[in-house]
Amino acid sequence: MSALAFSALAGTAAADASLRAGSVAEASPLSAVHEWGTYISCQGSDGAILAGVHHEEQALPDFVHTRAESLKTDGSDDGLDWSPVAGTATEVTQKMETPVIYFYSDSTEDINVSVDVSFPEGITSHLYPNAQTNVPAIGEVTETAGGFTSWDVTVKAAGVQLDVPEVDEDNIWAPSRRVDANFVAGDNDEADRLIFYRGVGRFDLDLHASSDSDKSVLTLSNTDDSVDVPASFALETDGYSRGRVVALGSVAAGSTASTPLSDDARSLSGEWLPYAEYETRASVLLESSLRDAGLYPLEARAMVDTWTHSYFQTPGVRVLYVAPRSWVDTVLPITVEPTPEELERAFVGRVEVLLAGEEEALLQAVRRGSSWDTIESRMGRFAEPWLRRLSTLATEAGDDKAAARCLARADELA
Repeated sequence: MSALAFSALAGTAAADASLRAGSVAEASPLSAVHEWGTYISCQGSDGAILAGVHHEEQALPDFVHTRAESLKTDGSDDGLDWSPVAGTATEVTQKMETPVIYFYSDSTEDINVSVDVSFPEGITSHLYPNAQTNVPAIGEVTETAGGFTSWDVTVKAAGVQLDVPEVDEDNIWAPSRRVDANFVAGDNDEADRLIFYRGVGRFDLDLHASSDSDKSVLTLSNTDDSVDVPASFALETDGYSRGRVVALGSVAAGSTASTPLSDDARSLSGEWLPYAEYETRASVLLESSLRDAGLYPLEARAMVDTWTHSYFQTPGVRVLYVAPRSWVDTVLPITVEPTPEELERAFVGRVEVLLAGEEEALLQAVRRGSSWDTIESRMGRFAEPWLRRLSTLATEAGDDKAAARCLARADELA
């Protein structure tokens, strides 16, 4: 590491420590508990949420526990012990990826901590360290609901370090460790600087992204009349050479925000940025918003670095927004004992958007009989929900042949 980089990291760490010092009280041995994570959904041009988002994108390390039959996975599968079926109680409309929980304490003694996370409309599928309780029991899932996960861990005394499983620097797990949180020990010598969990759900949130080919506009609608969405962005990239970033700002309660589209409604409007500049601008905007949401600087940077590939480098159009705290607490109620002096939770909603013009172009490709490889190259891991959307559009247009072809392929991918 260069002297300049080391100085910058040290300065950020000092800023984190300074922020914590102001909130420490003797009443609790935990000065702060912070959590970040992300929800992923897919929405068509009508803004309606789509089923089939349980598919994986980036491999997790093989020490992570899952619900799959082997209880371990290399991250190449979805880690589930059931097969989600669209249109039924087992479908998946939201993928909750990489929530991590950090603990901060200046205590000279270890602290026994219990963490309970409820997931009323979902199920925890991956975790590390292993949990004492994770329901429903493996093999007993009848609906994507009723999740509850409980950990009993030891938060190590300030300055105590533990051996943690090795990962490569470019592994998705590595950035989440680049913080100065206390180390955490679970059962069977499992340890890290965090508690990690991931899950899938069957629920909707109150931010919807719709597009209109006639008006050539992308509209974000906050249907929650009681709370603002504090920050939102529209991003587009081809994945290798250029990208667009549109800062849409806060979306007021019960209100909308919008941005123009290209004339054919297949793309965002505005300036294309060179790839490096696009990625830098997007990451700076998101990192600043996460700090505003309560994360320490190192935590905000860790989250952005964790999701750089998924957020900024994956081809397509997407909306990112900082979820209101009340939404997070409703979807994932949490209890930490002993109660920390400060509990912050910053979650990013990620909406993969199928614009109106792109829907029309893809449906035309289906009607022409284009190969699935060609069609799905524009969809990535979201091929299943996109094909379900195309099937609906074809049905509405009276094209039963195209509708059946799309639905059959989506069922194959499920």
